[in-house]
Amino acid sequence: PFWLKVQFTVWGYVRTFSVGTPTDGGQTGSAPAWQRLPVRMTRLLAARGGSQDAAKPKAGPMRNNFTEDSAQGSRRVVHRRHSDGIMEIGRLSFSHVPKQDGNTYMGRTQRSCITGEIFVASRYNWPSFDLADLFTREHIHGCLRQFLEDNYLFFPVPMPYRTWIYHEAFLDNKVSSINGNPEHAMVQDVLGTRCIDVDVAAGRWSPIMCYAPMVLILCLTGDMVGVGVGIVLVLFLWFMSVNMNTRVLYCYLRIATLPMRLAFGGILGLQWASYSAFAQFFAAMVLLGILLDLIRGDLQELLCFRMNCSYEIVKALPERVFICRRHGASHLEHRFGWRGRVAESITGLGAWNNDFYLIADINGMLAELRPVRMEDMLGIHAEQCEHPRIFSFMGLKSFSFNCPTSGCLDVTTQAELTEVCKKFKQSLPPDSLLHEEEPDRCMGPDSSTSDFWSEAAQPKVQSPIGAAPAMVIETDF
Repeated sequence: PFWLKVQFTVWGYVRTFSVGTPTDGGQTGSAPAWQRLPVRMTRLLAARGGSQDAAKPKAGPMRNNFTEDSAQGSRRVVHRRHSDGIMEIGRLSFSHVPKQDGNTYMGRTQRSCITGEIFVASRYNWPSFDLADLFTREHIHGCLRQFLEDNYLFFPVPMPYRTWIYHEAFLDNKVSSINGNPEHAMVQDVLGTRCIDVDVAAGRWSPIMCYAPMVLILCLTGDMVGVGVGIVLVLFLWFMSVNMNTRVLYCYLRIATLPMRLAFGGILGLQWASYSAFAQFFAAMVLLGILLDLIRGDLQELLCFRMNCSYEIVKALPERVFICRRHGASHLEHRFGWRGRVAESITGLGAWNNDFYLIADINGMLAELRPVRMEDMLGIHAEQCEHPRIFSFMGLKSFSFNCPTSGCLDVTTQAELTEVCKKFKQSLPPDSLLHEEEPDRCMGPDSSTSDFWSEAAQPKVQSPIGAAPAMVIETDF
């Protein structure tokens, strides 16, 4: 009947903009609505007695086989079922950032006494780089799989508070006497200081951020006594925030100001009965602000106290890279996830436990080095596809072909060092990213001479029978 055809047609349009059903086989559910429309309508016509040609869905526009448009917008999300293919096809190039002096940023970080944030106050621009490389090379180019298999590439994770403590110790001109290598005495002292390295607020901001606006609201109550006490409290909080903004006292700010803040709340409670209904509304807002400061500040500081930790230097690698063991904060991996495993060729350790860290001093900035992950490389590739830019890496140059592994640091003779380097080159995979930096593979053994470029190699070519010998000239630009 006609009414049934109309009903089927309307239902077809409604189903067009819905998610795919299991009968689709997953072919139309993931496509946009404007692509599912012809598929739905052709199937609907076939169900109503249309031709067989009309029942065949038309092919949609050509799309990338490894990425799909997400529902949030144009951001491309790579699914795990496509990761194997894109790891071979996707390619990235990284260039070395300009070299800077190792003490360029020493003493340049500061901590805001109000917000507790760490920032760099320097006339030099901090170089923007995406990766940190422990090997000595000037450029890196390859597919995503090669980046994952390279044990010398890491993601640098800044340690802002520990860097600030490092710079404060540098400005104090005091080097603690610690048993061990005197060259790393200051770094060893800073890493041994307990602080929170994860990216959490932990109540390290000043209470003046809540009490300064609360005093302005308190003025609307007309209580001169409460306003006067509030002004004195704000001045006291400002004085304490400025003078306790040091690497030793910053974590005790809330404890030192807690009695004065509680006394201010008690004074408002005593004045509550004398307020009018209009004044009580604004006084309630002030009391809620005090409660908010106690919950978001003092309580968070108490709950995050277990995240304080320190580090013990287990081994020092060349160019101020340190293998450390963490003391405290044993639950960080359960909350923030696994940080990866560093290769034994770099650490020289048979096992890499959860409490082991690889920390580097990058031009005066302390950063944790984490091995690259598949999710991170896929994200970089997706960013490169959408917003092309030049990626860069910071070369720490802890290892090279003359010292490729941590085992070279323990050899005593030149013969042993040569044998270790030889075994390292033989163990490299044929498609390793390190091959690009080998002189004999890039330029050839005689590339330094002028004859290498002036006289190209003449390959042997067999000429057809009865034809003149062919001469082939090979050029290499």
